[in-house]
Amino acid sequence: MMKKETPVPPAEKKYQLFEGFAVGSESRKLQLLLIPLGLFGLMGVLWAIPFPQLKFLGEYNAYFNWASFFIAVIIYVHLKMSPLVSYLLLFMLFAFSYGIIQLEQWHEQGGLSVALVAGIVLLIFLSAEWILYTKVKEKYQAASFITTIVNSPTWLMVVLAKKLKMNY
Repeated sequence: MMKKETPVPPAEKKYQLFEGFAVGSESRKLQLLLIPLGLFGLMGVLWAIPFPQLKFLGEYNAYFNWASFFIAVIIYVHLKMSPLVSYLLLFMLFAFSYGIIQLEQWHEQGGLSVALVAGIVLLIFLSAEWILYTKVKEKYQAASFITTIVNSPTWLMVVLAKKLKMNY
């Protein structure tokens, strides 16, 4: 009799794809630091891009920005893969939203703009990821740098779920 192969969940596939990229304990620890920074930077840059004034939104127009759509899309995609992974990611993005709002308040008091701070964080993330990618790409055949970046939040949330011994 043939054994039935158990299907691999989509989140596990993305995890395994990125796991090959995060080879070595130093690279893995660096990824655990860089991925949240990259998400924060991207979200901050999207937050800073002006959103058009849509009349049908009325007084609620202030509650919408491009980061709102980013959050909606990333949570929807991850919800299709694994509800637990999407909830963990949602909590992290809520924390980032709070941090970005604090940066906005700091800017109003004379601090740096959200776009500048988030842009610098995003550039640091992309530069570090590119350096790591170029070091590993000979050993590991990743589809592309963009694929690696796109899969990184899933990998981070699966690592967190495994660390917390959650069944995702």
